[in-house]
Amino acid sequence: MASEENSHGMQRQSPTIRDWLVALTATLAATALLAAGSAPRKGKMPHDLSEILSRMNDAAKNLKTVSADLEYTKVTALVNDKSTETGRLFFRKSKNPEILIDIKKP
Repeated sequence: MASEENSHGMQRQSPTIRDWLVALTATLAATALLAAGSAPRKGKMPHDLSEILSRMNDAAKNLKTVSADLEYTKVTALVNDKSTETGRLFFRKSKNPEILIDIKKP
């Protein structure tokens, strides 16, 4: 992570590409799970992890684009400092997948 100086003169860590990719992966996994049209009926849960992963894989085959609002909050407990960055994330699945992270408010 690259470090920056915050309003208190202390160093804080900026999010790295790895941080954003972790957020994207979690977003895509959640989206795929929610988009799985064959969601279990009320009161019935998938029996095991392999069934859940299979449904996620099936849903991912039909996934074309994803967009999401982002909010990244960094808390430095030692100096009671909190900074928040907000923006949008866009993903387009293609031969060469594209990811855009547009930070609007640092």
